Amino acid sequence: SRAATHFGADVGLKWPNDLWGRCQGEYGKVAGILAEGLSGGNVSVGIGVNLSQRFDNSPYPVFNLSECGATVEYPQLLAELVFQINSVCDQFKNSGVSPFLKEWEERSWMIGSLITTDLRGEELRGTVLG
Repeated sequence: SRAATHFGADVGLKWPNDLWGRCQGEYGKVAGILAEGLSGGNVSVGIGVNLSQRFDNSPYPVFNLSECGATVEYPQLLAELVFQINSVCDQFKNSGVSPFLKEWEERSWMIGSLITTDLRGEELRGTVLG
């Protein structure tokens, strides 16, 4: 989110691992993060960012950063992502998770939204509080 907004994209967090963009009043996924715990307390993280591709056959809305207002090429985006990852790692080492919870709430587009999920065949509904 930090890197995308740095280049002018209108983006927000749908879930902690999904970055959605706003384009002409519509919302769609522009990036995602997958993290997997490894042995020894290590974590493997994968980041996918849609900079310029169109996906018209997706089961959910998908945009690219360019459609959401970003003006950036791959090398600049990669450099900013690396800078932000290093910044986040340093901030986490120094301050723990608290600052990230506040920032997530500020950047979340889901707070106040009614959501529905399926938990082992049972439909659950609720409002995202934070």
